[in-house]
Amino acid sequence: MPQAPPLPRLDRPDALERFRRLLQAEDFTEGAVCRRLGLDSIYDFRSRRAGRPSHQDPGDDGLGRLISLFMDGDPAPSTHLADRFGNEAVEGILALNLLGPHPDDAQALAARALVYPIASLHIASDLNEDAPGASGDAGRLHNDAVYPAIADAVQGFLADLPRTPCRHLLDLCAGTGVAALASAPRAEAVWALDITPRATHFARFNGLLNGVETLTALAGDLYQPVEGQSFDRIVAHPPYLPTLDGDLVFRDGGQDGEGVFRRIVEGLPAHLAPGGLFYGHGMATDRRDVPLEARLRTMLGSRHEEFDVYVAVSRTLSPEQFVLSRLRSRRASPQEAARHLEVLKSLDVERFVQGSILIEHVTEARTPITSRRRRGPGQGWPELAWLRDRERMLAGSSTLSELEPRLTRGARVETAYRVTDEGLAGESLQITVEAPFQAAVRLPMDAGQLLPLFDGTRTVEAVRREGTERGILPADLPPAEFHRLVRSLLGGGFLTLEAASTAGSPRPAENRPEPPPAG
Repeated sequence: MPQAPPLPRLDRPDALERFRRLLQAEDFTEGAVCRRLGLDSIYDFRSRRAGRPSHQDPGDDGLGRLISLFMDGDPAPSTHLADRFGNEAVEGILALNLLGPHPDDAQALAARALVYPIASLHIASDLNEDAPGASGDAGRLHNDAVYPAIADAVQGFLADLPRTPCRHLLDLCAGTGVAALASAPRAEAVWALDITPRATHFARFNGLLNGVETLTALAGDLYQPVEGQSFDRIVAHPPYLPTLDGDLVFRDGGQDGEGVFRRIVEGLPAHLAPGGLFYGHGMATDRRDVPLEARLRTMLGSRHEEFDVYVAVSRTLSPEQFVLSRLRSRRASPQEAARHLEVLKSLDVERFVQGSILIEHVTEARTPITSRRRRGPGQGWPELAWLRDRERMLAGSSTLSELEPRLTRGARVETAYRVTDEGLAGESLQITVEAPFQAAVRLPMDAGQLLPLFDGTRTVEAVRREGTERGILPADLPPAEFHRLVRSLLGGGFLTLEAASTAGSPRPAENRPEPPPAG
């Protein structure tokens, strides 16, 4: 097993302040890095060793040197760094253990950690396995390596992170602590928990680097360090890679990938306060005849009726597709892939479900919500907030008749005809939406005359009356049956409750979540 690099120092506030001033002076920000390298997003960053195109040269000024040193992991002559940043700044970085002697060049310095900007934060994590300062065993990571927060897998997690205020937030499987730190401006206090002391150390360092005084970083097995405490916000991006023989703590989630995730959900009744919200991102499974949303209720145990459950699916994979992807990426041999496929089949895994999960501890007495939707092209907290708010509105609405819905802009309406001896006969009508979630529903052909009545100026009751008077709806159709249709159209996003003048966003205007912090 490769040896881990030295950890950043926590006991040098003077050096930390000098480093912070250096990052600020050289404009080492997400926006500046993206502009310098021509990136649309910081998550598009690829190091030079990972094959970044040669035209994306960071340059040799202060910003370029920081990119090369702390994001590419490229060594630099110590004299060059002193000339660029000054002896005092370089000595401060050395004092923090963020730099050290190059293992093969006594005249050069190499980074001992990655440092990179995300939004308004600076985050440190372990080096990639091929960086000079990573270890003496090139090409391998130590088993408790702290995963970088600008990796693709983290992007979706941070995009969906709830943006609404809370009192006490718990970040499980916290790694660098980036989720807790990103949430700190909207919380009174944040906790970052991870099973490895190394991750906890990095989270503490990142809290100091960003001046977040409300962070508590603790090491332990999931909820163990905060046993007996409850939180009104719990977030988690657990290791979820299905593996038979994995040994990387940040990545490997057991044979089905759910080893850690199941235990997180099982602990929610004891640790998620009434009214609190859990948000998890990663991958779990549908089993034969038991979809993920039903399995979540089983994981919640005897108190599952206290919780609303929402599953937002980004993509699904069959077990065969999963092991094939492992083969193509050369992360498994043909023999290992075949063995893993047999294990997944023995566990009745029908498909892997990747995406985000919200679980809310409800306080009102009502039938709990269980919802599963396929994500549209949008990704972020506003889409999840729309889903939760729409389902809650429908679950609690006793005034459906007085709502004034309209057709969602961008919805597609297609009609199907059947050829008969008399010519073309209208058979059915289908309406589809892509955002914020993908949905489609088939309706009778007469719905083509009914749907335009939902224009944002008529109440549901007015639409029912007019539809009946015009013969679009059967005269004997019970109002309750019509209301079920309207609920279905509202729940699927085919109808929206925004005024026609604010068309374009599918979520309720009266409950918009605050936007993410500017990067």
